[in-house]
Amino acid sequence: MMFIKWHPFFVLGTLLCISGMSVGIKCWHCISKDCQLDPSENYKAVKKQCLTGQYCQKVYYSMYSTMDNMVYESTVRGCAWDCLPKDDFQNCSSELHGSRGCVTRNCCRDNDLCNQGSRTNSVLTSSHLSCLFLLVLSSYFVT
Repeated sequence: MMFIKWHPFFVLGTLLCISGMSVGIKCWHCISKDCQLDPSENYKAVKKQCLTGQYCQKVYYSMYSTMDNMVYESTVRGCAWDCLPKDDFQNCSSELHGSRGCVTRNCCRDNDLCNQGSRTNSVLTSSHLSCLFLLVLSSYFVT
């Protein structure tokens, strides 16, 4: 009968990979005035645990109202399913700005609270990099 000797680094790396993939990331959540401010210094912004598979998003919206000749702006941060990056401001005409408004949406899930700024997706998350490091490290100790 053959027994496999499991090295502690391999076991730890495997457990971290499994647990890191089953828990969603934390995102800044803010739906009120002043959400454009740095969320770490904004008492209206809270850290929220997202569901597995969700993205963090930051959405900036701007619309010109012909009723009162005012520009209305809003920034919202939160968790989202199937977040698709968008930037209407590249082609935001005065007609678009005055009818339905223009939107910039940044999506990320590369680390917790990544919707603080405007960074977008990265290929590997920090938890995946940690798992990869531990699994590679364990391969050096397996005999």
